[in-house]
Amino acid sequence: MKGSQPLCSLSTQFPPVASSSDRQTIRSLWSQFRSLYPHASLTAELIHNHENYYIVMSVIHIDGVVASSGMGAGESPEIAEDNARTRALEILGIYPSLSTLESGLPPSTDIKKIPPLSSPLLPNSSQAPPEPVFQSEPHRVPNKPLPAQSKTTPKPVQSGESSELNPPELLPSFDLSDVIAQTDVEIRRLNWTVRQGQEHLQNFYHKKSRQQLTDDELLDFLEYLQSLPY
Repeated sequence: MKGSQPLCSLSTQFPPVASSSDRQTIRSLWSQFRSLYPHASLTAELIHNHENYYIVMSVIHIDGVVASSGMGAGESPEIAEDNARTRALEILGIYPSLSTLESGLPPSTDIKKIPPLSSPLLPNSSQAPPEPVFQSEPHRVPNKPLPAQSKTTPKPVQSGESSELNPPELLPSFDLSDVIAQTDVEIRRLNWTVRQGQEHLQNFYHKKSRQQLTDDELLDFLEYLQSLPY
């Protein structure tokens, strides 16, 4: 893997994107970001480049603290950077406006109206007129008393039956790549070496890498890094 190479920050310029709709989306997100966080900064950094395929990490700092980060990939540095910045802004809770999304939709095609008939269809005089339909009086059903409710107690449901009726709800999943990317940001902030990170994982979790951690252990590790001072 090549060394990290800083890209242009959003605070200075807008690099070109793949299409006009993508450019409108980025401008909409950037406008909302500047309106909500006028003193924040958004930076992008090239972290991998292999055979014209680029991976970029974007980090948002608010008052000197990392508030969000995102990674993006693409066939050019500009596309990868736009994807990373969009991901970081969406994690912060900023999404494209409805008007921006509608502007990217293809124009609707007009439906041709069928012209009315030149003359209405007239009934054939040779045909006999339809016979009048007489509505018969509805048949009245005599009211019958409702049956008395049974006083027997309902049969209790067995545990095996309840599990079939009420299946357990699935817990929502989350993207582990975002959590690992945020731990990368915190490790760089703390200036930890690879050996320091491995020793911490071995001492606290008895594992050698973050990929071996469970979901709870990975979140616990991220919270621990964020709690450490500079």
